[in-house]
Amino acid sequence: MFLKKTANVWLPMLILLALVGATVVNLRLASTFQKQDDFAPRWVAAREWLRSGASPYSDSTYQATLDLLDESGNQPSSLNEGRFLDPAWYVFIYLPISFVPYPIARAIWMTLVELCLALSVHFSVRISGLKLSLPETLILSLLILIFYPLFKSVITVSVTVPYFFLTILAVYLATNRQGTMAGFLFALALWMVPLTIFLVILFMIWFGVRRDNSLANVFVSVLGFFVVLVCFFFLMIRRPPRSTQSRSSAASDVYKRQVSLCANHHTRNHRGEFTLTGNAQVADGLTFRRVNGSIIEAHRPPVVPDGLSLIHISEPTRPY
Repeated sequence: MFLKKTANVWLPMLILLALVGATVVNLRLASTFQKQDDFAPRWVAAREWLRSGASPYSDSTYQATLDLLDESGNQPSSLNEGRFLDPAWYVFIYLPISFVPYPIARAIWMTLVELCLALSVHFSVRISGLKLSLPETLILSLLILIFYPLFKSVITVSVTVPYFFLTILAVYLATNRQGTMAGFLFALALWMVPLTIFLVILFMIWFGVRRDNSLANVFVSVLGFFVVLVCFFFLMIRRPPRSTQSRSSAASDVYKRQVSLCANHHTRNHRGEFTLTGNAQVADGLTFRRVNGSIIEAHRPPVVPDGLSLIHISEPTRPY
């Protein structure tokens, strides 16, 4: 009796603790399993647009994504190869999580994917009309989570799972005659789950027979709002100074923080054998330092007095 009376206090706290625990576990999983990452292009696109106004489709954002994946030991998804290919207004969805450091943001999104899978099971059971108890639903959700294709979607930080959940939730709401909310969720999930359009047409006809245009009105209105939002988004994109790396590349100040290294020195830099500081846009503006802080002097060609020439004699190769 006491637990029922205080459920509004301890139940939200228990759910919050479970989500925090799942995020901590996912942080560990992300460092253990290094696979293709579908979340990085979205996180980088939101962060770069917020910090420097760079377009999410620009070469600078793409390069920043590749650098982030290289640092984290992950690989770009085979579907987008590290590029942001979503509609522009999707950037606003990832803005709140772009303030969080990438490893933590990735773990939070993994938790969101797991939560969406569990809720998808719950609402699918409700739609089908099956009479399952809470323990049976929880066991079914656990089996879904450890099913390899869906477990892989968690490890690769899939961004499509939440939109599939929105589609299932919209179907559940539509079957319960809640057309307004269903139309909004259908419009939100349409771009990531294009097959949603067939469900929308079906439910529009079903609602229309009952002389209820709430789903159609909201769906069309939300799509129109998203079109206006995309126009507003591109008007807000600031144009940073033109990059000195390529006249045809998208302008961004990201290249000012980059310098080209050979494969050997690139690997040694990531191992922490030396550090780089300074301005890459200025001649001799970079300072290389060893681990102990001492400066690595630049290699200078030997000075040859006038009238003399420097000849390099190589040793003859020995026959084997």
